[in-house]
Amino acid sequence: MAPGCKDVPAPDNKPAPANPCPPGSHLDDDRRAAILALLRSIPEGAALLDRSTGSNAPPANTPAPLPITLCFAKHASSGLTPGHLALLDDDLSPPEAAARVGHLLLHHTEGLPFTDTPGDCHARVERAVIAEARAFDLELRLRHALAVTHPRLAPELETVYWRATPETRLSTIAQYLRDHPDGAPGMEAIVGGYLRRCQSGTPSP
Repeated sequence: MAPGCKDVPAPDNKPAPANPCPPGSHLDDDRRAAILALLRSIPEGAALLDRSTGSNAPPANTPAPLPITLCFAKHASSGLTPGHLALLDDDLSPPEAAARVGHLLLHHTEGLPFTDTPGDCHARVERAVIAEARAFDLELRLRHALAVTHPRLAPELETVYWRATPETRLSTIAQYLRDHPDGAPGMEAIVGGYLRRCQSGTPSP
């Protein structure tokens, strides 16, 4: 060793782990931790995390296990892929992002709302509508518990939802989705997108 130098660890020549996120999106450990902490801070969110991970709250300073990978991008359309990647808009506030993660976790736990299985397209899309309605029902309850204000996602649906009676809220969401197949404020063309994908035979991403 040359004079004046000190021993340093040998360089780690292992390649950096590949970014699992879709092109144009990225991981963000700090944002992920903040979102999961918010979700766990309310009883329904904590129950969902425990159900989806099969565990209780992790030890302090230990990232919560999660069966989906959270990826972030500017102006991203949120969604969940069969490869368990969840895409979230960078511009969502942490509480609104936490509520959307709850939506996507429910899809992961109960199964994706639309899959590439054979069958009548309209029947398959109707099953997807019911699954999406359940997920939006959860998301809107989580938003309320997390005191989300000025939501970017589906603000009109939220207004319609809270005007409905508790026993009709789920069916109200389902009908709203059917009535807006090509999208609505803060919402993509969910029903129309599923139907077109089915009719064209386009596989899941």
